[in-house]
Parts: sequence; C-alpha cells; structure tokens
Amino acid sequence: MFAIIGIIVVFGAIVGGYLMEHGNLKVLVQPAELIIIGGAALGTILIANPLATVMRIVKGLIGVLKPSPYSTLPANMGPQSSKPTSKIRKKVPYSPSIRSSSATITPCISFAIPCACTSPAASAPLSSIK
Repeated sequence: MFAIIGIIVVFGAIVGGYLMEHGNLKVLVQPAELIIIGGAALGTILIANPLATVMRIVKGLIGVLKPSPYSTLPANMGPQSSKPTSKIRKKVPYSPSIRSSSATITPCISFAIPCACTSPAASAPLSSIK
C-alpha cells in the first residue's frame, strides 16, 4: 500500500512542480522516451544479472505491491504478546557458571587494562619476552 502511495507522491510532485513553472504537460507525455528509457533499464537488468536474480527482482516487485503478511496479528497474539516471551524466559534458565572459572584476570602486555588470559606469557613483563 505504501508503494502505491509513494508512486502517487512522486508523480504528483513531478507534475505539480512542472505546472508551477507553467510547463506544458504534453511535453512530459513522450511514449517513445518511456520505451527508450524503460527498455534500456530492462535490458541492462537482463544483461547484468543471472536468471535467478531476475526472478527474485520480479518476485520482489510483486511483493511490494501485495499487502504485508505482518500487518495483522494472529488471533492468539493480541495485547497479551508478553506471555509467550515470559514462557521462553522460564524455559531458559540463567546460569552464571557460563563464564570460565579457569581464566585468571591479569594485566595485558602492552596496556594496563585487565583481560582474561590463560597463558603465563600474557602476564609476563615485556623485558622477559624474547
């Protein structure tokens, strides 16, 4: 729906701006120009893309003009949309033991910023590294 409204706005702006400058609308209606420009654009798309991509472009253009499948909610998804997420939260427990307990906090080699390093070389001073 928004695509159709957008197309109308574009053409309305072009015609409106042209008429504001006292232009003749017959000049804008040039079927030969439309065939030249449209044919060149279509030919370029066909030359530059494989058939699978061209088919995806066509399906995308058709999809733009169709109504969105996400505009309506299913019957069980109304204002109570937080219920499914609360069920998910109950099923997935939080475990603080995910962090590795074997990693020690030591300062990084070139910075005084602590980092989780497990190798002894990471905590060695720069002068001892050969």
